[in-house]
Amino acid sequence: RILPSGAEGEPAVEDGAVTVKNPCLSGGALEIFLKPHLPAGTLRVVGTTPIARALADLGRRVGYAVEQGPAESTEPRAGDAAVLVASHGRDEERILTLALRDEVPYVGLVASEKRGDAVKQSLDLDDELRDRLHTPAGLEIGAETPEEIALSIVAEVGENVTLKLDWGPRYRR
Repeated sequence: RILPSGAEGEPAVEDGAVTVKNPCLSGGALEIFLKPHLPAGTLRVVGTTPIARALADLGRRVGYAVEQGPAESTEPRAGDAAVLVASHGRDEERILTLALRDEVPYVGLVASEKRGDAVKQSLDLDDELRDRLHTPAGLEIGAETPEEIALSIVAEVGENVTLKLDWGPRYRR
């Protein structure tokens, strides 16, 4: 809010509102409303499998910035919203360890329950970090096709990440 310098009384205090006095002689008042446009969170998809391709495609469709590549040339970043490993055993431990240590909000491994548990136990991490790994990644919806599996994973990412990213009321549960 921009108020004339001679305005009487104290301006109402509202969360997120800033009021300044303007010495302009016209005496008018002005309210400016800004809506922030935050950058999309990065969904880092590791692998080139059919599930990895479906994850990248769906992630883009729902508004994530998607970076996809083979495991050997992928490096998770601390600012990623999610790291999803669908590389069929290629370089999984290194990527999962880095992502969990960097406190990426959602770290998921596409694997069967048995293989996922074995990979989880092989990680050189303390139990608290190891327990943050989602494997098998995704919500249990009876998914079978790569597209269905991608849907279950992106839905689980949304459950775990959107509130932390604070994209606004439209995206909250």
